[in-house]
Amino acid sequence: MESVLRIEAWFEGAHPGFLDAVLAVGDTGKLRGLARRWVADARPWARRMLLDYIADGCDRPGHRALVKALYKAAEGAALHDVVGAFLVAFDRLAPRKLTVVGRWDWRTRTSYQEVELRRDASIPVSTSRARREGRFTRRTRLYLGRRAFRHLRHLGFRDAGAYREAAVATLLRYAEADLTTPENILDAWGLHHLLFGRSPVLDRLRTGTVLAPGASLDALRPAPIHVHVWLDPAARPALIVLLAGAEAGVVRAWALQILRDHHPAALDAPTLDELTALLSSPHEEAQQAGAGALQGRADLGALPLAAWLRLLAVQGAIAVEAICAAARQVVDPARLSLAECVRLARQPVAPVARLGLEWARAPRRDDALAALLPLAGAPLREIRDAALPWLAERLGADAAATPALVREVIDAPTADARAHGLALLGHPRYQDAELIWAALPETPYADVRRFLLAHIERRRDQVDVARGLWVDTLLGLGSGSAARGRALRQIGERLVAHPGEADVLLPLLGVALRGVSGPDRRQGLAVLARAVVRRPSLRADAARHFPEIRFPEAAA
Repeated sequence: MESVLRIEAWFEGAHPGFLDAVLAVGDTGKLRGLARRWVADARPWARRMLLDYIADGCDRPGHRALVKALYKAAEGAALHDVVGAFLVAFDRLAPRKLTVVGRWDWRTRTSYQEVELRRDASIPVSTSRARREGRFTRRTRLYLGRRAFRHLRHLGFRDAGAYREAAVATLLRYAEADLTTPENILDAWGLHHLLFGRSPVLDRLRTGTVLAPGASLDALRPAPIHVHVWLDPAARPALIVLLAGAEAGVVRAWALQILRDHHPAALDAPTLDELTALLSSPHEEAQQAGAGALQGRADLGALPLAAWLRLLAVQGAIAVEAICAAARQVVDPARLSLAECVRLARQPVAPVARLGLEWARAPRRDDALAALLPLAGAPLREIRDAALPWLAERLGADAAATPALVREVIDAPTADARAHGLALLGHPRYQDAELIWAALPETPYADVRRFLLAHIERRRDQVDVARGLWVDTLLGLGSGSAARGRALRQIGERLVAHPGEADVLLPLLGVALRGVSGPDRRQGLAVLARAVVRRPSLRADAARHFPEIRFPEAAA
């Protein structure tokens, strides 16, 4: 009783553990009183929990009572979407398997084999076993599927629009994984009645649907119940939704055939919203339909720029190729700003990125060099390989280029972009740019630190630039021993050349001398000893900074 009270309290408080607690109950008889309140609850959370419970399969041991109570409450409240969700779940409750069976012909005294559908032996047949396991019998499972479908069929007689809406919501719930074999489709009573309810290919028996003698599933053609509902021009948007969004391939194929046979204009001249839905679909059938419609449109040049940008945001491979080909033919790059072109070039989809770079390189009035800098961070290597040499050339030749722009390239997240930026430091315009050199010691990138250390060896007087870099190099775990050794040698040479800076430079050597790495300590000690030997006046400063080290009066 305590668990039931807790579940009811969690339901009222929209507790995140409510559904898990319900699914874990072994006997839901005491939860039947919650069913009507649950179904009648208008909170989005409650409806989401209800649909998630139904999607779990409705076949947990001990859950017969709650499933029946919930279904009756939903049917009584005319919640067609919930009844449709139950229909999808019930269609999975009575599976059969195609089995090869040996036969004997007593007339000819020969054996032969046949393929027949046999029920799943794990499903209870007897009522006693079903009660003992807390599950539905096979007969009840078949009844539940037929009853849920009957609710939708009767709705079609009363309200065609409501039926179409409920049918679409139901068909969108069928998963491809549940319809991978012919027997899966034959066992889905609601599905094949919604799509092929009037087909002569199927024989509907009390024990389940089978193929008519001599027929095959390949011969199935759309033959829905309430066929007028789908032939109505008002059904066009619903069919587009099914073609673009249904997970089950049999549903998409059915919707595509209905559109071709009865609504050809939807594929030949779809609206922009319909075209976008088809091209944005993750499914090939919809993308191919959208690509064909795109190529056949005569008004492509008149589409607003926002429409093209919306189309170029789709991800499907087939759709993207068709969209980029059409856009390349009819869109003037001057209609887009340089920033918009660069955003396209930074897309992770190669055809869109190539088109964006192509448009970015087209002549334009708003040729602001700063807008091109994001190309250095393009996620696709092929785009960077094409864009970086061009960008570096612009930064070297364009009168509007500034050291700040080069510094942005050197700070790019990719090593190839940073290499192009560092190469620009050999350009006369940037080789003495204080804005760049003063910022380089703060870099988090090891390749930039290595470049700067090598540069400092050639320009030893820039101690203000070098000091921060030396500290970062000595402390940085990712610099590598070669970079740290070079930094230590540079500090020692600076000490010899400028002994007056001992109070600044000796603490840098202390970073190595007091470090945890033995090789670093030995290198730092060697550099310090060499400096004291070459410049004896440093002995007093060294002894003051490193009292733990003895410095003799004379050194060989």
